[in-house]
Parts: sequence; C-alpha cells; structure tokens
Amino acid sequence: MAKTEQFQAFLDKHVKQGTAPGLQGVVFNRDGIIFSGFSGLRSVGKEGEAPQPMTQRTLHWVASCSKLVISIMVFRALEQGYGKEKGITLNSLDDHEALIKILPEFKHGSGSNVTQIITGFSDEKDADGKRKPILKQSKNKVTLRQLLTHSSGLAYYWNHPLMKEWYEPSDGSTANGILAFASGRIADFEVPLVCEGNQHYEYGPNTDWLGQFIERLTGKNLRAAFIELITKPLQISNETMDVMISKLLQSNGDKFEHAMPVVRLPADPNATADNGSNSGAAKVEPPKGAFLQVDLPLYEPAEEEAPAGFAHFASAPIHANLETYAKILQATLAKDERLLSKQTWDLIQKDDTTPRGVIVKEENMSTYMLNLSNKIERFFDVDQGKHIKDGADVSAGQNMLQTYVARVETNSGLSVGSFSWAGLGNTYYFIDPVKGVGGVFGTQLLPFYDSQMIQARYEWEKLITSTVA
Repeated sequence: MAKTEQFQAFLDKHVKQGTAPGLQGVVFNRDGIIFSGFSGLRSVGKEGEAPQPMTQRTLHWVASCSKLVISIMVFRALEQGYGKEKGITLNSLDDHEALIKILPEFKHGSGSNVTQIITGFSDEKDADGKRKPILKQSKNKVTLRQLLTHSSGLAYYWNHPLMKEWYEPSDGSTANGILAFASGRIADFEVPLVCEGNQHYEYGPNTDWLGQFIERLTGKNLRAAFIELITKPLQISNETMDVMISKLLQSNGDKFEHAMPVVRLPADPNATADNGSNSGAAKVEPPKGAFLQVDLPLYEPAEEEAPAGFAHFASAPIHANLETYAKILQATLAKDERLLSKQTWDLIQKDDTTPRGVIVKEENMSTYMLNLSNKIERFFDVDQGKHIKDGADVSAGQNMLQTYVARVETNSGLSVGSFSWAGLGNTYYFIDPVKGVGGVFGTQLLPFYDSQMIQARYEWEKLITSTVA
C-alpha cells in the first residue's frame, strides 16, 4: 500500500471505529507537504440540523497549537528590529529590564499580581465577596526566556489547584476573575505566580503576555502582526487561516466551513457504523448518538483593534484548516529563512529548560477542570518507570517554541530532539528534525487528552516515522 493510502486508511479507520466524528491529517518533510487528507464529519448537527461532512477546506480551532506560531512571531519581530530603538534584541532574552520596557506589569513594585506569588486564600472577603488571596513578593524577576518556556511561575486555571480556586472558588464565593478565553480582559490573565520563576515548568498564560509583548513592541494589533510576520512571508491565504473567526467567515462567505466542538457520549451498543459516503466528501459516518455537539464561547474583539483593557486570546487564537497550519510546521522543520535565520531556528528548537535546571514535573500537567481536559498521564509515549525520578520527567524538556522536546526516543519512533505540542480540541502535531519528518492530525473533541485520540496519536506517529523517515 502506498504511503498516502496508508495515511488515508488511518483517518478512515479511526472515524469508522468512533475515535472522533471527523479527522484531518497532514504529513510533511523538509521539502513540503506529502499528504493531506480528511474523513468523517465536521459537524454532527444539533437537534434539527443535518450532519455536515469534513472536507479539505474545513477550518479547525487549533487552540494551543497556536503557541508555536506566537513564539515565531516574537523572534521574527526581534529579528526585524522592532525593539532596536528601546535596546531590545535577541540578546535580551534574559534581561528583565528589557522585558519591563514592554511589559511594565512585571516590574517589582508595579502592584500587578504577576510580581507576587500566591500561597493560598484567607477567609476574609472583600466588598465584592471575593476571598482575599495570600500573596508574597517574588524574589526572582521574570524574563522573556521564562515566558517563552513556561518557567515564569504563571499557571493556567485548569492545571493548578490555586488557579482553579481563583476562578472557581470551592466555597461558592465570588471568583477572583473570569476565564480569559471567555472574557477577553487583560485583567483575567494578570494572575499571581504559583512559584518562583526559573525553577520548574508550569503551563500557564505566558502566551497571553507574549501576545501583549508582540502588540506593544510592534505597535500593531495581533491580527496585523500575524499577517505581517507569518502569513505574508509564507504566502498563506488568510481565507484558510486567521486569528479571528469573523474574518474567515467574511472572506469565505457561503463556502465557510468550521469543525464544531463535540463531547463523546456513551456508546450505543445497538448502533452500527454507516460506511456510506456523502457526495464523496465524508468517508464514513460515526454511530448515531456517539457525539454531542456543544458550544464553546471564545472572546473575539468586534474589530481588529481590541478595546482598551481587552486583548486577542493569544494563548489559542488560530483557526485554520490543518493543511494550511502544517505549512508553518513544515517551515519550522525546514528552518525556512523567510521567517527566521538558521541561527535563530537552531536556538529556539533545542531543549532550553534542562540546561538551566528547570524541572518538568508530572503534576505540572495535572487537571482540575475535567470538562476541559482529562488527566494527562504522559505527554510523550515513553516508559514511565524508566524516565521519572523523584516526580521529575527526565524524558522531556521545553524549548522556546513552547513545545515539549523529547530527551529520549519515544515508543512511537520519535527521535531525541523531536518536539511536539497539542490543542485543546485534541489536535496533535510533532516535528522530528533527525528523521526530517512531521505530522499533524486532529478534530474538535472535548475534553482534551481523550484516551482514544491518544491511542490514535501514538499510531499516527508510528505510522509516519516508520514509513516516511
């Protein structure tokens, strides 16, 4: 069987067996994209709505797969000289004084939450009914490098108990904030640190601050910067990828297609897979009732320029069909100098945390909001018994593309130095710079780290690394 047929068969198989209602998948090497396919449904339909087929042009919210792109934008802006007048260059990664020229919130004494460490909550409440957090001044000072590697001490709402308590108080008191992806308010990601910076990896709203760094450094809103720094040099159409879904709807008109978020329902033992096609677009249809379509409200400013005090959700802004998104991944693998110099690509792809002694711990990717994410056992597929020491994951580091870097070969065939990340809707990608290959596949299934999708991810990586490299 030819390689492309194997990749298509993989997508068809996993839709037929109910791994997801629909999938897109793309495989690439240093020379370009070598496979792009799809299968199943982009929408299972709400009551009274007909299911809609996945097609080549279907758009996905790639969520945290956006983080790699935001990192590239930071480095491209610096290479383009945007910080030169303020003395900010690629040599400023560890310079706290340079960072606070752009992000003064991180200056000690600014009064911002991001300069303080939260240790708990008191029983005392303010006039709004919020429990007062117990805070102490941080000793370490945050740098751009720390923001780029999630080693600043910031944590997300779903993966740290103190941040969950911040947004969802267990005693029913008023929350200290609203989830930033829903509110759009800068104040809602201006949260306290959960530990000192430069000590260990904590997945957190660092990327939202990187979005502010890009906007303030360049003087452009996030969409304008995205077009100038990413899509224009790669000659990517903004009809197939954008940081604003309203712009995609506007440019696509009647041809607009978006994969809709679903949750998995208990399997119906009486249901059988429908192996029919839908005008040649949908390969198979999953069992009826296997998935329920849901709404996931995401803040988007009405105009490109967000109102004062609001921001594009830089942690996860990109909507794209996966073939278009894969062009950025392929450019990363090829170290495409239309984006960055080879020297900068080399710098940002390598493990940055291990040489600094920053610890990656298993519990740093735990979950406290099961409606958003299942428990993340392991990110890379490796033997846990061999690669955990005193709670630390010695198989993985973090690079300045905000991705995990494999420090050992994975069971799925990824080489040492491979890097990988994912999006909330169960979209997964990897880049193996040793074998010169990469892939992305995904859907719009919640919660994240779905067990069937994780098994499919393992098979996808193994199929690609064994047939292409």
